[in-house]
Amino acid sequence: MVAVAYGPYLAVPPQFHQYLWLGHFQYVDFLTKLPGLALIVLLAPRVAYRRRDALTLCCPPAGIRTAWIIGTRLAQLPHRTWPERHPGDPLDYRPSRLAAAAYRYRLRREHRARQALPTADQ
Repeated sequence: MVAVAYGPYLAVPPQFHQYLWLGHFQYVDFLTKLPGLALIVLLAPRVAYRRRDALTLCCPPAGIRTAWIIGTRLAQLPHRTWPERHPGDPLDYRPSRLAAAAYRYRLRREHRARQALPTADQ
């Protein structure tokens, strides 16, 4: 998936990267990343990613990671272990529930620490 997403960008000779449109926009860079963006937009929902995650291809370190994960999940699609994402689903609040549970646990520990410890003569 990484090779498909960044392959056209790497295959273009360096002299083509110097063409500018309107004086400052390098359109060759954009056009070479466009097939990878389209591919990620089409395949991301099948592997529990959002379509807008295709924009991470514009930042190579994050884009390489995203393309790698989507590619490995596509390869493991028959043996899927991740939840499927549907566009109409309500937001998933699991991270906020985990944070609230951790906060309650910390409060409980602080409360127990403040309680008087029993003495040996009691």
